[in-house]
Amino acid sequence: MNGELFTFGASVRGPGHKRAGLPNQDAHLSFIKDGCGGIVLSDGLGSCIQSDKGSKAACCAVVSAMEHAL
Repeated sequence: MNGELFTFGASVRGPGHKRAGLPNQDAHLSFIKDGCGGIVLSDGLGSCIQSDKGSKAACCAVVSAMEHAL
């Protein structure tokens, strides 16, 4: 694999979120460093205000912690 990590993801905004005009609140990221890689997933918190930002921040925090740990 030569140090490459290929990932993809999909998440569907539910009908209640569509009706309410709320964004998709799920997030995912992948990372690779020094031959170690991973995928981070975070589910939004229902219709809590700004949970889309919270799930993205949670993924970023985990990736940052892993990159510093490796």
